[in-house]
Amino acid sequence: MEDESALIKQTTETGWSSSGSLCPRCYGLFSTTSSLKALLSDEGIAHTCIESWGSEYTGICVLCELLSRPAPIIFKPCIPRLKAVLGAASQTKESFRNLDGEFSLIPDLEYPVNALRIRDLEVLGLGSLYYEELYQPHLLAVPGYPSRLLSIPSQQAHMDSPWIMQETRLRIRICQEEHPLCPGSTMPLLPRRVIDVGGKCGTTLKLYAPKQNERANYATLSYCWGTKPQFTTTLDLMADLLRDMSKCNLSQTHLDAIRVTRGLGIRYLWIDALCIIQDSPADMMMDMPNMGNIYKNSTITIAASESQSAHSGFLGTLKYPPTVPLPFLLPDGSKETVWLSYHEAKWPVRGHLDTRGWTLQESLLSPRQITFGDSEVLWQCQTERMQPVCQGAQEYRETLKNQNRLPGAIYGIPTSLDKKTQRPQYLWKLFVHDYSARKFTVVEDRWNGMAGIISELSKLWIDDECVAGFWKSSMLESLVWRRSNLEEYQEPAWMPPRQKLMNAPSWSWLSLPSEVWIQKFIPEDFEIVDCAVTPLVKTAPHGALKEAVLILRGKAITLAELERLPARALNRFQPYFDSQVPGLKAWDPLPSKASIQGEWPDGILFLRAGRRRLLQAPPVGIILEQLEDETGRFRRIGAWIFRNSHDFGLKKSVGEELRSAWQDAMTREWKII
Repeated sequence: MEDESALIKQTTETGWSSSGSLCPRCYGLFSTTSSLKALLSDEGIAHTCIESWGSEYTGICVLCELLSRPAPIIFKPCIPRLKAVLGAASQTKESFRNLDGEFSLIPDLEYPVNALRIRDLEVLGLGSLYYEELYQPHLLAVPGYPSRLLSIPSQQAHMDSPWIMQETRLRIRICQEEHPLCPGSTMPLLPRRVIDVGGKCGTTLKLYAPKQNERANYATLSYCWGTKPQFTTTLDLMADLLRDMSKCNLSQTHLDAIRVTRGLGIRYLWIDALCIIQDSPADMMMDMPNMGNIYKNSTITIAASESQSAHSGFLGTLKYPPTVPLPFLLPDGSKETVWLSYHEAKWPVRGHLDTRGWTLQESLLSPRQITFGDSEVLWQCQTERMQPVCQGAQEYRETLKNQNRLPGAIYGIPTSLDKKTQRPQYLWKLFVHDYSARKFTVVEDRWNGMAGIISELSKLWIDDECVAGFWKSSMLESLVWRRSNLEEYQEPAWMPPRQKLMNAPSWSWLSLPSEVWIQKFIPEDFEIVDCAVTPLVKTAPHGALKEAVLILRGKAITLAELERLPARALNRFQPYFDSQVPGLKAWDPLPSKASIQGEWPDGILFLRAGRRRLLQAPPVGIILEQLEDETGRFRRIGAWIFRNSHDFGLKKSVGEELRSAWQDAMTREWKII
């Protein structure tokens, strides 16, 4: 390795300038033979900080700045090492692998390497795997300057470019052949009707009715219809569409999905608006209950994340984070320019598709999904979390959305390989939080929009049953749900009472058209005596309810009894009302005694459900209001908790003091509708 003074001289001769965006060390990473050899070695190249250059460099180096991020205090500081991520030069599935482990077995591997290609730049030694994942620079190629030593994405590309389609095809192949939690390459049964797009090079475009038990790969489309009318299949058009639909006035989102399906080399595509006869209730009744299976059995789902309607389309141009140019030395001595992309991993942003209710079960039931956003194309499957199809694009952190995947047993994966199968309560809580935040054009569809998920999970959790949005095995621990947002709840003037509108009991989260969160707690002196529900439609057991009664056994106190707690405890009391209470905000603490009259509803009770999973173990519960029909029945109007407080210190006795308010209350049964 050349010493640093020689490297400064050499990189200056290659065109480095002190006014540039990279220091000499970073600028010369790929423009000198010694740096390239070091990058290809097992150890990589040690990256010295810019202070070591003294007065030779006075600018701000974006790569140095990225690598100098402070690591967590529990980790010892160390010098970052840069290492080239290699891939096979041939267009095979190996080009997706980080083959560093295999290359380390080759003792004399050094630059130039004709059989391999540099795919990216890896940073090691940032202090923790977490930081190494968050802060990674990436290499991008310049369009029009291909190199046999580079296998990196173009800085500019259309979302349906051949390169992206090729990368996606390889991901599908690897997913089918190697991922332990994903279904394999067995051909699925085709739905009753699909669109024949002719395959990769096809020009055919027609509606196709498969033969009985016909199998083939097919893609599905997940998108938002919007409010503007779109071209759909109707009874009078059916015969013509089975012959040819190439001249039909198809919506742009549908046309884009056809282009992507052809690019992936898949012959068949399923789109609800075209594969279901929209003016035939009988045809819709045949396919609507089976939509979960249609997405579950598909080879891949194409998700139009930012498309507002069927007319918006979703194929745009990739947009990369900020980049800086640097030279790359080729074996013949010539140089090409590559671009260094530098950014911090970010949290995934909810796209428009993520706000719609019907699309959640489409996403969760799909074994693989390729999502087209406003600036990039994302991949996700049962094994791999959400990530860009193009290496070098934006990286994402782990989120609840990434974790919220269905158990692999739904696809026939052995339960021993999938821990999610063993945690139904946790999985369902994540689902409720995501699903409840989504919108429906017809609000009553909240029941139908999750029927496919419930149906599939029922096959897996055979000893369990879903009732009013809860699974019986974890129902008791899920009854303390609350609104997630802390805004004053304003019911629109046109909205009838929520319970009647939603055809749901007050104790179910489905009765509230708002985002909810299920509070974690340990039940104490709280149990379910009985739960009886009557479906609105007998043939839809997981649909809206005609009647529902829940009988609980527990202790409840009045507002006056609650006020006997010390003032410091009352200041931490946190009610969450399901609907607007005149004069109160949902997050208001308990009012002072002087302002209680006329502000709080008359006759409310605070039913204790248990204690939170905190050291102080403060109590939690639900708020009940007795009905005026003199039947002894109640309705739920909210939930309550005691917020944790540093004023309480770490004494467990504080929790006991709070729970003592219910000590003398009589245990009785509460009939809630």
